[in-house]
Amino acid sequence: MRLRRRPPAGGAPHPHHRRQTELFDNWRHHAFITDHPGSAVDADADHRAHAVVELAILDRLRAVPQRC
Repeated sequence: MRLRRRPPAGGAPHPHHRRQTELFDNWRHHAFITDHPGSAVDADADHRAHAVVELAILDRLRAVPQRC
């Protein structure tokens, strides 16, 4: 299992983490399980590359007018 942390968008703490402000006030933590043979850095870079593609697809889908 890999764990990565990142600052939340907009700098506001995640609402679920308000009880532990000392640990989670400025960061969101994400755990993921992988069978990637490389290091945690390699696995995270691969994961982020996939996320960029998924966000681009989502942006395209949101730009298309909704059909009734």
